[in-house]
Amino acid sequence: MSNGYRSGNRQRQNINEALYESYNLMNEAGEAGNISWGRDNQAWAWQIEDQAQDVVIELNKKIQNEEADDADIALRDSLVEKLETVSSSRNEARQKGDDPTDWSSDRPNLIDDDPEVVERAPVDRTRDESGAVEDLTEANFSNDEDAKKITERPDYTADIAEGEGKGSRIIRIAYQCFLLYNLHHFSRFHKTLLTQGSGERPSAYVPIATTGTDAGRVKTPGYWSRTQGLPRFHLVSPVPSSDSIMNLLQLRAGNEQFAYIPAHLYSHLVPSLRIFKIYRNRHGSSSDHAVEMKFDNKTSLRGITDKINAVHPDGNPSPAVFSRGTECGVKSFDWSFLGTDPYTATRDLKATLKLTFQHFTQISEEREGESASDPDGQPLKYKYIDLVVQPNCRDDSATPNYTRRYNPECYEIKVEVGYHDPGPNAGFTPELREALRCQKQDLRLIMVDHEFNINQDGTFDLTISYRGRLGSIMSDKKFNVLLPSGGFSDIKFDDPTSDGNPRNSYIKADIEEPLLVEQGQPENDRDNTKIKDLQFRRRRFYVRYRQLFHNGIVRSLADNGMIHTYELTDQEFDDFSKWEHDELRGTLPRPISATRAVGPPPAGDRQDLPPPVETEETNDPDEDPSAALTEEIDSEKFLNRLSNKVEKNGYTIDYFFLGDLLAVVTDHVLGERHLAGVMPTKRVAVGTRQVRRATGDVAGGMAVTADVTETVYEEQPDFDAPGSVSPVSDASLRSIINNFRLILGTINVRLGNETQNTILNLAHIPVSLEAFHQFMVTNVLGVDRLYYSYFEFLDDLLSEMVTDLLGSTCFGGLIDTGRLRSTTGLMQNDGPISDHMEGYSPDNRSADVGDDYRTLKPYKSTERSPAFGKCSVESNNRASSYDYLAIYASNTFEQNLAGDYNGDQNRGDPLGDRRRGIYHTAFGLDRGLLKEAQFKKTDQEYLPEARFASEGDNIFNQLANVYDATFSMLGTSMFKPGQHIYFNPVSMGAGQPWEYKELNNGAKQRSWANLMGLGGYHLITEVASSIKPGSYDTTLKARWVYSGQNEGST
Repeated sequence: MSNGYRSGNRQRQNINEALYESYNLMNEAGEAGNISWGRDNQAWAWQIEDQAQDVVIELNKKIQNEEADDADIALRDSLVEKLETVSSSRNEARQKGDDPTDWSSDRPNLIDDDPEVVERAPVDRTRDESGAVEDLTEANFSNDEDAKKITERPDYTADIAEGEGKGSRIIRIAYQCFLLYNLHHFSRFHKTLLTQGSGERPSAYVPIATTGTDAGRVKTPGYWSRTQGLPRFHLVSPVPSSDSIMNLLQLRAGNEQFAYIPAHLYSHLVPSLRIFKIYRNRHGSSSDHAVEMKFDNKTSLRGITDKINAVHPDGNPSPAVFSRGTECGVKSFDWSFLGTDPYTATRDLKATLKLTFQHFTQISEEREGESASDPDGQPLKYKYIDLVVQPNCRDDSATPNYTRRYNPECYEIKVEVGYHDPGPNAGFTPELREALRCQKQDLRLIMVDHEFNINQDGTFDLTISYRGRLGSIMSDKKFNVLLPSGGFSDIKFDDPTSDGNPRNSYIKADIEEPLLVEQGQPENDRDNTKIKDLQFRRRRFYVRYRQLFHNGIVRSLADNGMIHTYELTDQEFDDFSKWEHDELRGTLPRPISATRAVGPPPAGDRQDLPPPVETEETNDPDEDPSAALTEEIDSEKFLNRLSNKVEKNGYTIDYFFLGDLLAVVTDHVLGERHLAGVMPTKRVAVGTRQVRRATGDVAGGMAVTADVTETVYEEQPDFDAPGSVSPVSDASLRSIINNFRLILGTINVRLGNETQNTILNLAHIPVSLEAFHQFMVTNVLGVDRLYYSYFEFLDDLLSEMVTDLLGSTCFGGLIDTGRLRSTTGLMQNDGPISDHMEGYSPDNRSADVGDDYRTLKPYKSTERSPAFGKCSVESNNRASSYDYLAIYASNTFEQNLAGDYNGDQNRGDPLGDRRRGIYHTAFGLDRGLLKEAQFKKTDQEYLPEARFASEGDNIFNQLANVYDATFSMLGTSMFKPGQHIYFNPVSMGAGQPWEYKELNNGAKQRSWANLMGLGGYHLITEVASSIKPGSYDTTLKARWVYSGQNEGST
């Protein structure tokens, strides 16, 4: 924080800034008065506030007496604005459960800035009977007529005609706030569309089947993959345990058995590490194959008793020599799952493999082994150098072709980590042995870097760095939402020369790859003119496709009948146009009725939708290709389009549903169905049909008809035209695309107008088309970007369109339950999710239960029947894998979490953490995974201050804080970022984290653990593991989120 003071929570920061700016305004005008700068941190705040109110009153008198000049009026208006900020920030804080009168306000570094300021005696200030400081901006001057004018509620009527886009912004957010406020009823409308279609209105909605193997399956395009005949989206059932979805979906058989393994069996655990090379598209086959790369555990006599030949890169042998030995071994393997923050779970996987070689011949020696997926088939060959330099998997030839260009998908290896079976005589129960077998973890990795270290004795070490497969594919600019087929295929486009002559180019082959080659040349050898030309053409291409992406989404939604309308009354708009004023949150009207949520179908071609953004391109490489686009979106016409539309046509909300948008975008990125207007098409004859037509003759007063044969035409992609995108032909990339799935989770909120929580699937969230249009302006059209990953797009969309608006923007926040964040998690497995995880019960159909269609039910995942099968890593499908991206809205904590493992402690949690898959651990147990736990005061901004400020004036409340944790454990595959873990500090003597109760006399009965924020529920943010000879360890880093509730606490 600038200005010399520390930052608190948002409301506290707003108050500090407003008071600091008030002081500067008064000081510059010579009106600062006798403000004292003592050690009392609250003193400076109320003195500035008192002085500002006094100055405003005096200035009002001058204005009424016509004695004020322009400077006086400007000062009065500025101070009133600052005092209103102070008042509204305090109201917002109170609504969130904070008491701003207890805050020890930060003190700006004014003394250093103003030599005239000196220490003075503190000025007395009025306090109420409880000792709390009165809020003078709201009540203290009620007997002063001028003060009443200041503190009266201002006129909140919104000026929707205000220029520079301000009026449009008011309308845009008002529309989205209205939709979210009534999301319960709008969601019911969407469920009807997905299950019953849209009736006579043309649309892409496909009614569900109610019988058969696909009964209840949502088959609307995008939700359903037409090319594979399988679901692309899994819609999660609206169950209360939304925040436990990562714990539940990643349960494995035997987790509990292994989690509480007796300590005396630790020494019998033997780590297992297996490395497989993946053969992509082997000899043009449609399947992948894997071969295990074997490493000897002893030195052979080769090179010691006889000479050996090394093979040069050109294939010729070197002279024969003796050596110290010829083996290679694994020194260590380390890997970690990271999130860019606690709410991007398992976003990235990084790993490091360290090998040691006795002789260089071994790195290029050809070896062979059986296919892991076809043990009886032809043996597969491999070399250790394939861990660093692999043949081009896009080449179908039988002879390996080592390409110069880095293709990440060609470098994939699979690593299996876990434990060996200890055998029947090691003291392990059959259940624990089975649990060990299921602790194997399957990692799909792609090489990103390597390093050789030569030792003094002639041996050398090879260190190879890896990333998770999906992370590496994204780093190669795949899954790019700006491009049709997500950048998986090259794009042919119209690329005129600088003098305007027509030219067709491919963005990868003709521009991006040559640019990389030229930029990689030594500085003195680079052709800078060529680089400038290629960079200009690349930027021009992406400016065009950013516009096509925006226009294509709007048009595709409209063409698919997925844009709906709702007519706001004048009163409804007036209510929601005041969304900036937090204090109106409790005065909103009752939600609309369910029938009103179903708006009339849009008529014909919608001319009132956001128009396509199409700017003129330049061919001059000295000009900025994005200049015209920037000028367009900054123009008054563009900025004020919505307010002009409203003044002309009234308050009509055009909206769609989040799931429909994701379906359209996912089809676009994965190449199943391109956005409208992005891919050139041509009219192709696809068959004939018999129809009855009028011949033009009349007989007996009746028109004569006859059966005729007509040709049936269909719009199909024109792969020869500029803008065409060929289907993804590479088998390795096609496998990734085909096996990608989206798990669309739930949102659990309690709106300010409701007494119970609303839990619904994110697919049913209504989104104002105008709000989305602005989202695209901010994140796509107005940003000079070449890459926007599908995963980042989803994060931004959910945050900006839903959670931010629910949590803070609309009237200071429409929700009461926790702090809402968009959360993503990536899961990888050998096979698809098990069929038993889905359910459809039409006989018990209820809009509130979610059985209107087939849903994914996380609570069905148990150790006996895990979501992804019992022990999937034991399958023969070692070459293929499925990637599941889960996206959901997460609260900071669930309401019922009570530190109760079995749900039998009568503390308000009948379900129990065991059922949620939340592991409990503690110090001093004779069993379990925990070796060591370290605690550190959190660095989560504002959290310690907020806890301290809310605790009152008890001297022990100076200890109020929260502690993040680092847990060192036995090696395990149980944990991923995004999961919760519970630590019980009771053996330390600190008591239970959940021990808190407010007594009838207002006193608080609590444990040290509860006061200090020590133990309780933690959100795992990083999981790091390491295997070395004889050891396998895992370390968890976790953030504190909740102590746990105790039934009866208030």
